[in-house]
Amino acid sequence: MRHEPQATPRQLLAYVAALASAPFLLLIGTALWMMSPAYRNHAQYAYIAGTGYGMRLHDSGCEVVVYGDSTALVGVVPGVIQARSGLKTCNIAEIAGVQKLNGLMVLDTYLRRNPRPRFLVFLYAPENLDEATRWTEVSSFEGIFFRLQMRPDWAFWKAVAKDPSDMMVDLELGFRTGVQWLFSRQGSKVQVREQNLGRVPEPGDPLTRCPANLPERSPDAAWLGHLRQTYGVDGTRVLIDVTPVPPCDPTRPFYAARLSPGLVDNRIDTLPMAMYTNSGRLHTNDAGADAISERIAAQIVQIQKGAL
Repeated sequence: MRHEPQATPRQLLAYVAALASAPFLLLIGTALWMMSPAYRNHAQYAYIAGTGYGMRLHDSGCEVVVYGDSTALVGVVPGVIQARSGLKTCNIAEIAGVQKLNGLMVLDTYLRRNPRPRFLVFLYAPENLDEATRWTEVSSFEGIFFRLQMRPDWAFWKAVAKDPSDMMVDLELGFRTGVQWLFSRQGSKVQVREQNLGRVPEPGDPLTRCPANLPERSPDAAWLGHLRQTYGVDGTRVLIDVTPVPPCDPTRPFYAARLSPGLVDNRIDTLPMAMYTNSGRLHTNDAGADAISERIAAQIVQIQKGAL
Protein backbone atom coordinates (compact mmCIF):
# COMPACT_ATOMS: atom_id res chain seq x y z
CA MET A 1 0.00 0.00 0.00
CA ARG A 2 1.38 3.42 -0.98
CA HIS A 3 1.17 6.40 1.34
CA GLU A 4 1.19 9.64 -0.60
CA PRO A 5 2.46 12.77 1.23
CA GLN A 6 -0.34 14.86 2.64
CA ALA A 7 1.52 18.15 2.17
CA THR A 8 1.27 20.04 -1.07
CA PRO A 9 4.40 20.67 -3.15
CA ARG A 10 4.30 24.32 -2.04
CA GLN A 11 4.33 23.29 1.62
CA LEU A 12 7.22 20.90 1.06
CA LEU A 13 9.16 23.63 -0.73
CA ALA A 14 8.55 26.04 2.15
CA TYR A 15 9.74 23.42 4.63
CA VAL A 16 12.96 22.79 2.70
CA ALA A 17 13.52 26.51 2.28
CA ALA A 18 13.14 27.03 6.03
CA LEU A 19 15.70 24.31 6.78
CA ALA A 20 18.16 25.70 4.24
CA SER A 21 17.84 29.31 5.38
CA ALA A 22 17.95 28.68 9.15
CA PRO A 23 21.77 28.77 9.46
CA PHE A 24 21.97 32.01 7.48
CA LEU A 25 19.21 33.61 9.52
CA LEU A 26 21.10 32.59 12.67
CA LEU A 27 24.26 34.28 11.35
CA ILE A 28 22.35 37.45 10.46
CA GLY A 29 20.75 37.49 13.90
CA THR A 30 24.15 37.01 15.53
CA ALA A 31 25.58 39.94 13.56
CA LEU A 32 22.74 42.16 14.75
CA TRP A 33 23.28 40.91 18.31
CA MET A 34 27.02 41.65 18.15
CA MET A 35 26.26 45.18 16.96
CA SER A 36 24.13 45.88 20.03
CA PRO A 37 25.28 47.26 23.41
CA ALA A 38 23.75 44.18 25.06
CA TYR A 39 26.40 41.89 23.58
CA ARG A 40 29.28 44.07 24.80
CA ASN A 41 27.68 44.39 28.24
CA HIS A 42 27.83 40.61 28.70
CA ALA A 43 31.41 40.21 27.43
CA GLN A 44 33.62 38.45 29.96
CA TYR A 45 36.90 39.70 28.49
CA ALA A 46 37.63 43.32 29.34
CA TYR A 47 39.52 43.99 26.12
CA ILE A 48 36.42 42.95 24.15
CA ALA A 49 34.00 44.81 26.41
CA GLY A 50 36.22 47.88 26.09
CA THR A 51 36.95 47.59 22.38
CA GLY A 52 37.24 50.94 20.63
CA TYR A 53 37.93 52.74 23.92
CA GLY A 54 40.03 55.39 22.17
CA MET A 55 37.25 56.12 19.67
CA ARG A 56 34.87 56.94 22.50
CA LEU A 57 37.11 59.60 24.04
CA HIS A 58 36.41 63.25 23.31
CA ASP A 59 38.51 66.18 24.55
CA SER A 60 40.32 63.85 26.95
CA GLY A 61 43.29 66.18 27.40
CA CYS A 62 45.76 63.29 27.55
CA GLU A 63 49.31 64.58 27.10
CA VAL A 64 50.77 61.08 26.75
CA VAL A 65 48.87 58.63 24.55
CA VAL A 66 49.89 54.97 24.42
CA TYR A 67 48.99 52.86 21.41
CA GLY A 68 50.04 49.38 20.30
CA ASP A 69 49.06 45.72 20.39
CA SER A 70 47.84 43.65 23.34
CA THR A 71 51.24 43.87 25.03
CA ALA A 72 50.57 47.59 25.39
CA LEU A 73 46.89 47.07 26.25
CA VAL A 74 47.72 44.94 29.31
CA GLY A 75 51.25 46.15 29.90
CA VAL A 76 51.14 49.95 30.21
CA VAL A 77 49.74 51.56 33.36
CA PRO A 78 48.84 55.20 32.65
CA GLY A 79 48.90 56.08 36.34
CA VAL A 80 52.58 55.14 36.63
CA ILE A 81 53.60 57.32 33.68
CA GLN A 82 51.41 60.15 34.92
CA ALA A 83 52.94 60.03 38.41
CA ARG A 84 56.51 60.10 37.09
CA SER A 85 56.11 62.64 34.30
CA GLY A 86 53.31 64.84 35.61
CA LEU A 87 51.54 64.42 32.27
CA LYS A 88 48.00 63.07 31.97
CA THR A 89 48.23 59.68 30.27
CA CYS A 90 45.77 57.33 28.59
CA ASN A 91 46.14 53.91 26.99
CA ILE A 92 44.15 53.43 23.76
CA ALA A 93 45.92 50.27 22.56
CA GLU A 94 43.87 47.49 20.96
CA ILE A 95 44.33 43.75 20.65
CA ALA A 96 46.12 42.64 17.48
CA GLY A 97 43.03 41.38 15.66
CA VAL A 98 41.47 44.84 15.77
CA GLN A 99 44.47 46.34 14.02
CA LYS A 100 44.90 43.55 11.47
CA LEU A 101 41.43 44.20 10.06
CA ASN A 102 41.10 47.92 10.75
CA GLY A 103 44.60 49.37 10.70
CA LEU A 104 45.12 52.50 12.80
CA MET A 105 41.45 53.51 12.78
CA VAL A 106 41.29 53.82 16.58
CA LEU A 107 44.34 56.09 16.76
CA ASP A 108 43.30 58.25 13.83
CA THR A 109 39.80 58.73 15.21
CA TYR A 110 41.17 59.59 18.65
CA LEU A 111 43.48 62.24 17.21
CA ARG A 112 40.60 63.86 15.31
CA ARG A 113 38.45 64.12 18.43
CA ASN A 114 41.04 65.09 21.03
CA PRO A 115 43.82 67.65 21.45
CA ARG A 116 47.22 66.61 20.13
CA PRO A 117 49.28 64.79 22.79
CA ARG A 118 52.81 65.87 23.65
CA PHE A 119 53.96 62.24 23.45
CA LEU A 120 52.58 59.38 21.37
CA VAL A 121 54.06 56.06 22.48
CA PHE A 122 53.81 52.98 20.25
CA LEU A 123 54.53 49.69 22.03
CA TYR A 124 54.58 46.43 20.08
CA ALA A 125 55.77 42.87 20.52
CA PRO A 126 59.00 42.44 18.51
CA GLU A 127 57.31 40.41 15.77
CA ASN A 128 54.69 43.14 15.29
CA LEU A 129 57.02 45.94 14.27
CA ASP A 130 55.53 46.10 10.81
CA GLU A 131 52.16 46.83 9.22
CA ALA A 132 49.33 44.96 10.92
CA THR A 133 47.98 43.46 7.68
CA ARG A 134 51.11 41.28 7.61
CA TRP A 135 50.59 39.82 11.07
CA THR A 136 49.86 36.13 10.59
CA GLU A 137 49.24 34.59 14.04
CA VAL A 138 46.19 36.77 14.70
CA SER A 139 42.49 35.96 15.08
CA SER A 140 40.00 38.04 13.09
CA PHE A 141 37.19 37.72 15.65
CA GLU A 142 38.11 40.79 17.70
CA GLY A 143 38.55 42.88 14.57
CA ILE A 144 35.14 41.95 13.18
CA PHE A 145 33.48 42.51 16.56
CA PHE A 146 35.14 45.93 16.82
CA ARG A 147 33.88 46.94 13.40
CA LEU A 148 30.35 45.70 14.06
CA GLN A 149 30.30 47.72 17.27
CA MET A 150 32.06 50.88 16.20
CA ARG A 151 31.78 51.38 12.44
CA PRO A 152 29.69 48.90 10.41
CA ASP A 153 29.87 51.09 7.31
CA TRP A 154 29.60 50.28 3.62
CA ALA A 155 33.36 49.73 3.28
CA PHE A 156 33.20 47.01 5.93
CA TRP A 157 30.28 45.16 4.36
CA LYS A 158 31.89 45.44 0.93
CA ALA A 159 35.04 43.78 2.24
CA VAL A 160 32.94 41.05 3.89
CA ALA A 161 31.09 40.37 0.63
CA LYS A 162 34.38 39.80 -1.19
CA ASP A 163 35.48 37.11 1.28
CA PRO A 164 32.62 36.06 3.59
CA SER A 165 34.29 32.92 4.97
CA ASP A 166 36.04 34.65 7.89
CA MET A 167 32.86 36.52 8.75
CA MET A 168 30.81 33.31 8.85
CA VAL A 169 33.36 31.56 11.07
CA ASP A 170 33.57 34.54 13.43
CA LEU A 171 29.80 34.94 13.64
CA GLU A 172 29.50 31.27 14.60
CA LEU A 173 32.16 31.86 17.27
CA GLY A 174 30.35 35.02 18.33
CA PHE A 175 27.10 33.11 18.80
CA ARG A 176 28.67 30.35 20.90
CA THR A 177 30.69 32.81 22.98
CA GLY A 178 27.75 35.14 23.48
CA VAL A 179 25.53 32.32 24.72
CA GLN A 180 28.23 31.25 27.17
CA TRP A 181 28.53 34.81 28.46
CA LEU A 182 24.77 35.01 29.02
CA PHE A 183 25.00 32.20 31.55
CA SER A 184 28.12 33.51 33.27
CA ARG A 185 27.77 34.78 36.80
CA GLN A 186 30.60 37.27 36.47
CA GLY A 187 29.83 40.95 36.38
CA SER A 188 30.12 43.27 33.40
CA LYS A 189 33.61 44.23 32.23
CA VAL A 190 32.47 47.31 30.31
CA GLN A 191 33.87 49.81 32.82
CA VAL A 192 37.29 48.19 33.29
CA ARG A 193 39.10 50.35 30.75
CA GLU A 194 37.48 53.57 31.96
CA GLN A 195 38.48 52.74 35.53
CA ASN A 196 42.12 52.16 34.51
CA LEU A 197 42.59 55.01 31.99
CA GLY A 198 42.50 52.46 29.19
CA ARG A 199 44.69 49.69 30.56
CA VAL A 200 43.20 46.18 30.86
CA PRO A 201 44.65 44.14 33.75
CA GLU A 202 44.56 40.54 32.59
CA PRO A 203 45.06 37.88 35.28
CA GLY A 204 46.56 34.56 34.38
CA ASP A 205 48.80 31.84 35.73
CA PRO A 206 52.50 32.76 35.86
CA LEU A 207 54.58 31.90 32.82
CA THR A 208 56.77 28.89 33.60
CA ARG A 209 58.57 28.35 30.30
CA CYS A 210 59.09 30.16 27.03
CA PRO A 211 57.24 28.66 24.07
CA ALA A 212 59.23 27.38 21.12
CA ASN A 213 58.63 28.05 17.43
CA LEU A 214 57.77 31.71 17.95
CA PRO A 215 57.41 33.85 14.81
CA GLU A 216 60.40 35.88 13.69
CA ARG A 217 59.66 38.82 11.40
CA SER A 218 62.18 41.49 10.64
CA PRO A 219 61.06 44.98 11.67
CA ASP A 220 59.88 47.12 8.77
CA ALA A 221 61.99 50.28 8.82
CA ALA A 222 59.80 51.96 6.21
CA TRP A 223 56.65 51.41 8.25
CA LEU A 224 58.27 52.60 11.47
CA GLY A 225 59.50 55.68 9.64
CA HIS A 226 55.96 56.23 8.35
CA LEU A 227 54.66 56.23 11.93
CA ARG A 228 57.19 58.87 12.95
CA GLN A 229 56.57 61.04 9.90
CA THR A 230 52.77 60.78 9.99
CA TYR A 231 52.17 61.22 13.70
CA GLY A 232 55.18 63.23 14.83
CA VAL A 233 53.61 66.56 13.82
CA ASP A 234 51.97 69.55 15.48
CA GLY A 235 54.10 69.29 18.61
CA THR A 236 53.74 65.53 19.13
CA ARG A 237 56.89 63.52 19.93
CA VAL A 238 56.66 59.90 18.74
CA LEU A 239 58.31 57.10 20.70
CA ILE A 240 58.38 53.56 19.28
CA ASP A 241 59.24 50.87 21.81
CA VAL A 242 59.55 47.11 21.62
CA THR A 243 57.99 45.07 24.42
CA PRO A 244 60.51 43.37 26.75
CA VAL A 245 60.75 39.58 26.59
CA PRO A 246 61.55 36.91 29.22
CA PRO A 247 65.25 35.94 29.43
CA CYS A 248 64.49 32.54 27.87
CA ASP A 249 62.71 33.96 24.81
CA PRO A 250 64.33 32.24 21.80
CA THR A 251 63.69 35.19 19.46
CA ARG A 252 65.72 37.74 21.41
CA PRO A 253 69.02 37.26 19.47
CA PHE A 254 67.14 37.57 16.16
CA TYR A 255 65.64 40.94 17.10
CA ALA A 256 68.73 42.22 18.90
CA ALA A 257 70.61 41.86 15.61
CA ARG A 258 67.94 43.75 13.63
CA LEU A 259 66.79 46.54 15.93
CA SER A 260 69.54 49.04 15.20
CA PRO A 261 69.73 52.28 17.21
CA GLY A 262 67.17 54.78 15.96
CA LEU A 263 64.82 52.16 14.55
CA VAL A 264 63.11 51.98 17.93
CA ASP A 265 63.54 54.22 20.95
CA ASN A 266 64.49 51.48 23.40
CA ARG A 267 66.18 48.12 22.94
CA ILE A 268 65.04 44.53 23.06
CA ASP A 269 65.32 44.01 26.80
CA THR A 270 64.10 41.48 29.36
CA LEU A 271 61.90 41.25 32.42
CA PRO A 272 61.92 38.35 34.91
CA MET A 273 59.74 35.45 33.84
CA ALA A 274 57.64 35.89 37.01
CA MET A 275 56.34 39.17 35.56
CA TYR A 276 54.62 37.40 32.64
CA THR A 277 51.42 35.38 32.48
CA ASN A 278 50.37 32.56 30.16
CA SER A 279 47.29 34.50 29.00
CA GLY A 280 48.90 35.77 25.80
CA ARG A 281 52.12 36.52 23.99
CA LEU A 282 54.25 38.76 26.28
CA HIS A 283 51.27 39.62 28.46
CA THR A 284 52.50 40.94 31.81
CA ASN A 285 50.96 40.86 35.26
CA ASP A 286 50.67 43.98 37.39
CA ALA A 287 54.34 43.89 38.42
CA GLY A 288 55.46 43.53 34.81
CA ALA A 289 53.12 46.29 33.66
CA ASP A 290 54.50 48.61 36.33
CA ALA A 291 58.05 47.83 35.19
CA ILE A 292 57.28 48.55 31.52
CA SER A 293 55.46 51.75 32.46
CA GLU A 294 58.38 52.91 34.60
CA ARG A 295 60.71 52.47 31.63
CA ILE A 296 58.43 54.47 29.35
CA ALA A 297 58.09 57.16 32.01
CA ALA A 298 61.89 57.34 32.30
CA GLN A 299 62.16 57.96 28.54
CA ILE A 300 59.63 60.81 28.74
CA VAL A 301 61.26 62.36 31.80
CA GLN A 302 64.65 62.24 30.09
CA ILE A 303 63.23 64.06 27.05
CA GLN A 304 61.59 66.63 29.33
CA LYS A 305 64.92 67.28 31.08
CA GLY A 306 66.65 67.70 27.74
CA ALA A 307 64.09 70.28 26.69
CA LEU A 308 64.76 72.48 29.72
